[in-house]
Amino acid sequence: MAGTATAAAGERPRALDELEQARALFARCGANGLQQRASRELRRLGRRVPRGVTGQRNPRDAVGPAALTSREKEVAEVTGMTSRQIAAKLCLSPRTVDHHVEHIIAKLGVTSRAGVVGALAMVNGDVGSVPDVFSGARRHAEQIDRHD
Repeated sequence: MAGTATAAAGERPRALDELEQARALFARCGANGLQQRASRELRRLGRRVPRGVTGQRNPRDAVGPAALTSREKEVAEVTGMTSRQIAAKLCLSPRTVDHHVEHIIAKLGVTSRAGVVGALAMVNGDVGSVPDVFSGARRHAEQIDRHD
């Protein structure tokens, strides 16, 4: 794994990022052995990682899309909306929605709502609907280029 080599080179922050991305990808793909290996490396570098198994129903330890509760799945399917919009749609409070979103993000091994949308799209085989999370950065770079 690239993260292991990066850690050996003394670049701990970059190694953590590489290993977290690898762990999330392996969880989404169902590559449990590789996911466990990435988790071990993360722990070796001092990162706390849940010890759950993909598909496990214990919400504190479970990881991967199969670990989502039925309510978390409902919330995850509309995560592209704001918390208020989701709350109104599902008859929940915005704070409860935020709580569910935090759990969803942790279980899917992503870092944002856009990551949740992308992870679910990949799991469902709908890669065309994966959000372009870099579009804002690209627009900003284009604006800078125009001003130079």
